[in-house]
Amino acid sequence: MLTTISATITAVVCTPILIASACISKLYSFITNNKPLDTSRSSFLSELEDYVIATKGLTSAWVCNRKVHVLCRHATIFSNYPPIVIIHGTGSCSLNYAKFMRSLPKTHDVYCIDLPGWGVSEDPPFDLKTAEIGRCYAYYANLVMSALSDVYPAKNARFRFVGHSFGAILLVKMVAIGYIPPHKIDNCVLMCSPGLYLYPIKTPSIGAFFISGLAESIFKQWWSQHLFSAFLYRKKTQLQTLQQMRLFIPNGLGHKLVSRHLKYKLFTPIECIGPIKQQILDISTRNKIHLVYGVSDAIVNIQDMRNFADEGNKGVKCHELECGHSLFSNRELFRTFLAIILSGRQVD
Repeated sequence: MLTTISATITAVVCTPILIASACISKLYSFITNNKPLDTSRSSFLSELEDYVIATKGLTSAWVCNRKVHVLCRHATIFSNYPPIVIIHGTGSCSLNYAKFMRSLPKTHDVYCIDLPGWGVSEDPPFDLKTAEIGRCYAYYANLVMSALSDVYPAKNARFRFVGHSFGAILLVKMVAIGYIPPHKIDNCVLMCSPGLYLYPIKTPSIGAFFISGLAESIFKQWWSQHLFSAFLYRKKTQLQTLQQMRLFIPNGLGHKLVSRHLKYKLFTPIECIGPIKQQILDISTRNKIHLVYGVSDAIVNIQDMRNFADEGNKGVKCHELECGHSLFSNRELFRTFLAIILSGRQVD
């Protein structure tokens, strides 16, 4: 009941407040001659190098004819462990995972690719909303494998794929159609994944924040440049503003693909279009899968997850934790992930 009330308040009240605040801040900006925040892709690119340097230990790589950005954390201790590849969630990009990547053992190479439609990679060459859905999966899978062949060109390389949130759904889809071949996968870790069943959650969602991609591109609305510059960050440099926002999301087109998997309405539960349970089971016959979820996760139906775990599917190991959805702020989530990757076998 509390979740329902808070979701309704958030959806109905907060959006008008944000827009009203933006109008006030636009007036403030006009009076003080304070320029609005530049949220264009070129602006993000101009600050990217300094931002990555500030993260310490991470580097940027441009692959696929310099159209795709990859954030890299290279191993500093020699080992024979396969690299870790993070498929980021929606409403985020590689730079949101910088702290997480730095925290992983120095025995592993770690990569997070800005999928086109998110981050600072170029947009997809087609409309994610209208293109044939299989084409979207094939495009992203081919891009992921092409990017990995550039940053880690070892001939017989295998990878530990980690999908977080919507990235877990996308990872399952890419593996299920065979565009990420089984022999390239050491194992798959699906963290905080919605979409196993028809209804990921049974409480009304904050649908207003997802309709038309508002949650994806809150920093790209006509009013956001005024709200987040003149009103909240008026005394900071452009780089400091971007660092504090932690959101290098100049594109904001990824919501078009998300809306084809998760249907959001204002006062009804999120509905999954094409649940991925059977695809997970199919993949588990070829590759080991770890399914990690938290009891406080707002977008995961915990009872359905428990039912799935009780079925005793041999190829899928379930990990139920006392945590929420965020990969960045839940220590238990991080510790579990760490245990999973350290318990994996080395590549011969």
